[in-house]
Amino acid sequence: MIQKRQKRNIRLAHLRTTIVLEPYIWDCISDILRRESIDLDSFCQEIDKRRQFSSLASSMRIVTLFYFRLLATSYENRSKKQQSEPAILSAPKTAKSPINHVISDNLRSAFNRFARNEKRV
Repeated sequence: MIQKRQKRNIRLAHLRTTIVLEPYIWDCISDILRRESIDLDSFCQEIDKRRQFSSLASSMRIVTLFYFRLLATSYENRSKKQQSEPAILSAPKTAKSPINHVISDNLRSAFNRFARNEKRV
C-alpha cells in the first residue's frame, strides 16, 4: 500500500512553512536528527543556506541520500580496517549536549556535497 506524503511545519528565517515528503524520507530524516542531536528547523536551515536551485523538499531528499551514503561508506571502510587489524576495545563516545553540539563529519560532508552539487546545476 502506498502511503500518502506527510507534512511537517518548520521555521526558516522566522517564517513558518510546510514541507511535504514521503513517509520513508521523514523516517530517514528523523534518524539523522536523532543521530546528530539537532532539531528539524536547524537541519532545514543548514540546507536552506546552501541551496540555490532545488526546492527545499528536493534538497532535503538529496542531503538525506548523501548522509546515508557517507555512513555506508564509513561503515564499509571501518569493516575493512577491522578485518586487517586486531580488535581494540574502546569506551563508547559520550553524547554531547544538544546546546553545545557540533555536527558530525558525515552530516557536514553531506551538506557540503549538496552545496557543490547545487553549484553545478
